[in-house]
Amino acid sequence: MKIGKKVFAFGITGVLLVFGSLFFMNQSSIKASETISNKISLEQTEKQVQASSNNEAYFSLSVKPSKKDQLILLEYSDEVTFDKDKILEMNKEKISLVQVDEDKDQLEVTLNKESKQTVLYFQAMTNSSTKQTIQASTEQERSNELVIGKEETSVESFSVQPDEKLQGRATLATPYTEEWTEIYTAEEASIIAGEGKELRYGFGPTEAIGTTSISGNKQKQFAIPNVTFMDNDKRVQHIYHTQNPMSKPEEAGQSLWTSYGLIYAFGSNTSPSVFNTGSHITSEGYKYYKRILPNGMTVYKLVYNTEFSSKKLRVEILMTGKTTGTVNVEYTVTNTGTNREANFIVGSMIDTELNKNDKVPIYAIGDNKGVYIQDAGENGYKLQYLFTGPDHVQNWTGKHWIQGTNTQPRDYFLSQFFNYDDSGFTALDSLGYEAQNYPADQLVYVTTDLRKMDTAIFMKNQPTSLESNESTKMAYDVTIGLPGNPPEVFIDQADQELIQGNDFEVTGQWRDSESPLVDLYYTLNDGTAVKFGDKVPNDMTNPGKKIDWKFTLPKSALTLGKQVIKVYAVDGEGHTSEEKILNLTIKAGEADLTINFVDEENNVIHPKIVLTRKVGSKVDLTKEADVLKAVNDQLEKKYEIVSSPMPENAIEIVEGGRAVTYQFKGRIVLVSAPTEIDFGTQIVKAEESVIEEPVRIDGALVIQDSRATKKPWKLQARMKQELTNSNQEIVTNAVRYIYSGNEVTLNAGMQDVAVGTNKDGTPNKVSEKWSASGDGFKLKTEVGAVKESGIYVGIIEWELLEGP
Repeated sequence: MKIGKKVFAFGITGVLLVFGSLFFMNQSSIKASETISNKISLEQTEKQVQASSNNEAYFSLSVKPSKKDQLILLEYSDEVTFDKDKILEMNKEKISLVQVDEDKDQLEVTLNKESKQTVLYFQAMTNSSTKQTIQASTEQERSNELVIGKEETSVESFSVQPDEKLQGRATLATPYTEEWTEIYTAEEASIIAGEGKELRYGFGPTEAIGTTSISGNKQKQFAIPNVTFMDNDKRVQHIYHTQNPMSKPEEAGQSLWTSYGLIYAFGSNTSPSVFNTGSHITSEGYKYYKRILPNGMTVYKLVYNTEFSSKKLRVEILMTGKTTGTVNVEYTVTNTGTNREANFIVGSMIDTELNKNDKVPIYAIGDNKGVYIQDAGENGYKLQYLFTGPDHVQNWTGKHWIQGTNTQPRDYFLSQFFNYDDSGFTALDSLGYEAQNYPADQLVYVTTDLRKMDTAIFMKNQPTSLESNESTKMAYDVTIGLPGNPPEVFIDQADQELIQGNDFEVTGQWRDSESPLVDLYYTLNDGTAVKFGDKVPNDMTNPGKKIDWKFTLPKSALTLGKQVIKVYAVDGEGHTSEEKILNLTIKAGEADLTINFVDEENNVIHPKIVLTRKVGSKVDLTKEADVLKAVNDQLEKKYEIVSSPMPENAIEIVEGGRAVTYQFKGRIVLVSAPTEIDFGTQIVKAEESVIEEPVRIDGALVIQDSRATKKPWKLQARMKQELTNSNQEIVTNAVRYIYSGNEVTLNAGMQDVAVGTNKDGTPNKVSEKWSASGDGFKLKTEVGAVKESGIYVGIIEWELLEGP
């Protein structure tokens, strides 16, 4: 096989003989090759505890980015079925087509092109309690095999199994959803609060649940967050809910008519203007939505627009069930007008009642956590309003419901919101009970005035200014339960940053002044609760003594980014402590990137290079000096690149390290030939003349073989131009070449001048064997061959071939 040609020139002047050569070679460039992509993966939601009484299973499919629509095929066992309409609903705007082939037990989904990792959600039905399998594939990848089945599902946890009957926790009955789903009928969610007991929450009066259309509704009561307590079949209300006899049927009895919901105040600090939602809702009315969190808790969202006094606002209210048995209420008010709103506050007034008791004294929870009221009846139910979380209410009091007259419109009562005797506030910037920091169980409001015995809770924020499209928030937690004091938990560690790759031990204490035992739980990122302390005994000889606890989070659970650990306790009476939160920021550790250099038969041709970098960072191999030198060294050895790591300029460092490879292909190459061969000045005699050795040779004749398997080669040469002077006089058959004792007269045809096999990857320098008495160039002129003196120049062309 022809490998390549090399050309050089030589000349003679009278008795002066000169050879010159022209030499060239091609350089190879680094070529790109595809990298191995990450596989797609199936995962059953909530770590495979997701199964309902209807034999439903919910799972997700993680799919890599794609520049075009992807066809995804799901193959599954015989007793698994899918509802394609449900799949389309769960993956709005992500997929364009779903086809189910029941005969083949296959489901085809067309995923719209995505620029980032995408997660699809599926609901499968199976009537079998035996193991069933599902597997997904694309044109390039195949996922893991997912096992479902009612008896085969298992619970995964970090170190211990979650308790199946968590006190103060909700059971997961529906899959979590990333997107909001609009709802059109009043409904409520629940949190398990002990055997036969639930905390329930939703917007509006409880008698409207399941019957009243709320889409587009503008009745004020449907904007009031409502929390009730179910004690077996008994519902305990916490907001005054007696129906107004003057209300219309479509208003669901207007049973929450005495509470304000959200109020707005602005203007003069001591004589502000006050409005509430009331009749100021814009024509589209309310919009209601919900979503399910990974921990099973339901979040309700109410959105509406309101306009009053030249102001335009958008209101968003969230009600979020929490795993500690409380409900978080968060108001977000956004200025949608074009004007800046100065000296602006939001607040609320809740007309409380508890177990039909409308005249209950108000107490401080202590530690500036909020206020509570407690029913004096047989069961002694306890209502708490907590102002301790993010964006919590800044000012709060406990006073009485502001009464009015039947002839006055409802908004008239708002004028008394800043009357100290009624609300405890006198101005926009008034402080409340938080300024007093009352001790636990301190009575903060009770009166013998018959007109003021109907207690209520007031709250507001401090004045702020809202630019156009700027928002303000106000939040609180509310819960109802049985009497008694909840336990407390404490965490030793402060929020901190950690390097990925290590376990982390969390330590702290708990205490309880009454109960003989507690259960201890933690959650990671609001996931499934893990019980790490089961019926831990209290020191009843010293109630309230702090008792140590600890648990370990394995490194496998601590992925990059923010990790939120929440710890809480539940005592023997079912009281749940306040959550204590530890925020960890997991930073990338270091890992090795190993770069290998191999030939076409995977033989190592250069020592591996190891780069140590942070996990998650990316390495540009085209800018790493050691890598560049290694690549160039191989190119100089006449290798050519077959494949490079991809993307070569952005190799990601992963935990545990990774290896990438540059693969080369060896070549046999005529590296160089002499650029000039000078036979010096010679006198031509009238007889045959032989010059055995040039007086000067510039450059060497070198053959390089970098192939993994060294094979024989053959070198040929010819006179591309015979010796010629400036007068076009030609001397033929003068240039001879001797190799291993054989003399070859170079002429216009290619002739073998050398054969051989390189022993290794080092260059074969053929010209090192040239000598006057041995191999090499000779000049032999016959009688009469040279007609005249002068400079004679010739050109030799070389050709290298595989094989002898």
